[in-house]
Amino acid sequence: MEYNRVDSSQLSTLTFLSMQKVMLCCALLFWGGLLWAQNQENASEWIATTSFGIAELEREGEFKTNTNVYAVHFGRGFRLNDRFSIRPRIGLRRQSGNFVAAGESFFLVNQDLQIPVDVRYSALLMEKIAVYVDFGIYGSFLVDAQVEIAGFDDQSIDDNGFNLGAGVGFGILLPVGETVNFQLGMTSQSDFLNSYDDADFETTQLYAFQFGVGFQF
Repeated sequence: MEYNRVDSSQLSTLTFLSMQKVMLCCALLFWGGLLWAQNQENASEWIATTSFGIAELEREGEFKTNTNVYAVHFGRGFRLNDRFSIRPRIGLRRQSGNFVAAGESFFLVNQDLQIPVDVRYSALLMEKIAVYVDFGIYGSFLVDAQVEIAGFDDQSIDDNGFNLGAGVGFGILLPVGETVNFQLGMTSQSDFLNSYDDADFETTQLYAFQFGVGFQF
């Protein structure tokens, strides 16, 4: 019996195409959610979140380092029922960190375009205070990667690629009036699938504080 052998370049191409499909699905979920929410009365809200924390960033075969993370996301959340809602968003994530390689000190800054789609479960804890748990997936596209060598100018890393990951979060919701609520919580993310032209970037063990506001018009 003969088997067809797939070489590494073909496998890389297949993985890249799969990642493109995943990113397309995330984008469709995001925009589909926004369009669906616009047709629902009193069932949706606009969302703005910011988060900051730490994460582990690895570039395949080159380095592994701890980084500082800052992210901003915007989107729309809409309720499925009294407890569950879907929250498609889009935003930017920035990671920065130091590492040493070949006796040289480096400073790296990565910026990713992210499209997370979360499902949220929320329930009243007491009057006007609710707790929530988020779980979902995200797609990331590397927008820019800059590395600075001590004593030299910044250099750009020319490498395009996608990451697919999963995230969870929890916290409290504090309503302010009828149309505004504030969110205080924590979030965690980790990549589980990567596809790059050159060497893969992978973000794992991301832990961050998250602050947000939701408002209805």
